[in-house]
Amino acid sequence: MRRIDYLDGLRGLSALAVMLQHFALAFGLSSWPLGVITSGDTALFLFFILSGAVLTPSFSRAPDAPGANLLGRVARLWPPVMAAVAISILLTRVVPHRGAEAAVAAASDWLAAETAQAPSPALIIAETAGLTMPPGYRETGLFAPVAALMPSQTASIDPPIWSLHVELWGSLLLIALIWVRSRSRASYWALLAAAAAMIGVNELGLFLVGHLCQRFAQSAAYARVLRSRVTLLAATLLVELGVFGCWVDLLRGVPWAEALIHASYLHIYSWFGLQHELGAVAIFVGVLLSPDCQRALSMRVPRLLGRLSFSIYLLHWPVMLGIGSAVFLAALPLGQTAAGMLAVLAALLATLALSRWFERWCDRPAVRLSQAIRARAASRRAPSIGTG
Repeated sequence: MRRIDYLDGLRGLSALAVMLQHFALAFGLSSWPLGVITSGDTALFLFFILSGAVLTPSFSRAPDAPGANLLGRVARLWPPVMAAVAISILLTRVVPHRGAEAAVAAASDWLAAETAQAPSPALIIAETAGLTMPPGYRETGLFAPVAALMPSQTASIDPPIWSLHVELWGSLLLIALIWVRSRSRASYWALLAAAAAMIGVNELGLFLVGHLCQRFAQSAAYARVLRSRVTLLAATLLVELGVFGCWVDLLRGVPWAEALIHASYLHIYSWFGLQHELGAVAIFVGVLLSPDCQRALSMRVPRLLGRLSFSIYLLHWPVMLGIGSAVFLAALPLGQTAAGMLAVLAALLATLALSRWFERWCDRPAVRLSQAIRARAASRRAPSIGTG
């Protein structure tokens, strides 16, 4: 990608959307006019497209080192997850989770379902050790035979880490594609077509969308497309359709849409929505075609949120159940709406403050470790220059 800043900004706003949707659902504000920033389902799919776009050039620096690329990716994902699980446990000691009480007071069926099962010690140990990343959870695992044997995702101490399962396998898919491409273009396109056919509309396919968009953005045709007035109109329309997305509700129950979902060879997790996946694709392509959107997303606040996005995503859940729920219950005499708004504000501020610390001491070191692993592999394969 030519301008990584706008991808950071898009990732940051996506993390904010996921967090605010969870807060709104938890504290009975799902009908409160938070607007488009609570379209967390669409934002969640954007994460996978962004990963496909960002990881493609990263892995391409050492295409002949698939093992180092995979090890670097694991080094990027696992330490922050381990730290987030540890912080979730610590927060329950400092501010005991009162999510079940808040669910009753807010009449939130969503929060009640998410807090119905307490995480077992065995599952907490498995999550801390990163053992849940390869197989996933019952509702979200990519592979149906294995997923059926896994524990419920709602029993996790930090449920958002379910997506690391998809990130791991999506990364492996990209590593394989880039490795094959370094050897044979024909084999690369054959593998890409086979992967797309097998994946179907499963969320893993969004890595392929990001991968292909990144390749297009590096081509000479991309610059020509950006100069077209038709492109500006198309970009605006795509972003609006993706953000507001009411049109895609027409896909519910449509035979061809249902056939697409069931045609995938991989497991479709229970919260999948084809409309949200299409919305994410529309937003990403629209941003890719719109210099105005790219400039807006490259501004300071979106870029700051982008740097904190992984931390926000990992930490907002325990903050919601702890600080957010405590504030909500304490403020109930003011009325449910006022209590919900105060709870959202308190949880938002606490998450952002904790994320600043987490990004510096947990996330950033993981990024440096991952980069060092891949850089070492790239340097080993760089051609040596003779002196004479």
